[in-house]
Order: sequence, then C-alpha cells, then structure tokens
Amino acid sequence: AVVICSAVSIYWMFSTSENGLFDVKEDVELPNLIGTRWTDVKDDAAYSGFVLEKEEVFDDEAPVGEIVDQNPRAPRQVKEGSRIVAKVSKGVEMVTVPELAGWNKDTAREKLRALNLTLLIKPEETTDVPVDCVVRTDPAAGSVVKAGTTAVTAQKCLMLLSLPASVLRRNSRRASA
Repeated sequence: AVVICSAVSIYWMFSTSENGLFDVKEDVELPNLIGTRWTDVKDDAAYSGFVLEKEEVFDDEAPVGEIVDQNPRAPRQVKEGSRIVAKVSKGVEMVTVPELAGWNKDTAREKLRALNLTLLIKPEETTDVPVDCVVRTDPAAGSVVKAGTTAVTAQKCLMLLSLPASVLRRNSRRASA
C-alpha cells in the first residue's frame, strides 16, 4: 500500500508541476510546408504547435525564401511540439571562374570541383605555358556563372609522332637518291 501511495504521489507531483516528464502530447497532422514562403510560416499561429527551424540551401528553381523541402515530410502524424526543419531556398548558387592560366590541369580540376564547376579539357598547342597546363578558360576568369557550369580549359599538349625505324630508313634512302 505504501508503494502504491508513493507512486501515485510522485505521479501527481510531476504531472501538476512544470516538469514535462509525464506530459502526454497529442498526435497532430504534420503540415506540408513545401512551396510556401518562410516569412509566411515562421510567425503563423497555425504552426505554433511546432518547433520550426530554418536551413538555407541553394536551389536552381525556387525563388529566394521559398521552402523547398522539410524534415520530417508530410503527410504523417507527429507529436505536438515536434521539430520541423524547413529547407529554404537561397536561390541559384553563383560562383566566379578563377584564374587558372598556367596551372597544372589536375590542380585546375580540383580548384573547379571545389567551386562546383565541371572541367572539360580541350587540347591546344602553344609555347606560352608548360605541357599539361591551362592556357585559358571559357568562360573567362572573373566571369560569374551558375554553379554546375562546365568550364572549358584549353590545355597545352605536346604532340609526338613516332614512326618505325624501317619507315625512317626507307624515307632517308629516297631523299638521298
């Protein structure tokens, strides 16, 4: 009897206090925030039963401020007071093409990859830079482009022509005749 009275007393003490240990939260329908504007959602009383968090992400299609994804995703039942992380568009990611002239092609590739640019190499003969180094980029260095753009680099290449010795001997005999 003492154990039962103690358990009831402890439950009553915690359930009537501000301690949330024995709070029973209601199941509620998770709202779908995708396609709405963060500024419209964050202060809307309809979402006051949730803890809203904003995570900014680049998005090529959605305007700045629009919610493009959320976690967890609707439709589903969640506990009242659940946390919703709203991924909010920062718009299109733009980057500046770096100056790569004279750089080794592998170093240039890594530099472009870090900027979320793709490298396409086109061989070009020149005496201005060492072999396997970048001559120029297209778009030009300093250009502001959308992330994911392909930057074409012209790379100096050394062209070697190997002919079999028999062909060389035959041609030298003809030339001396």
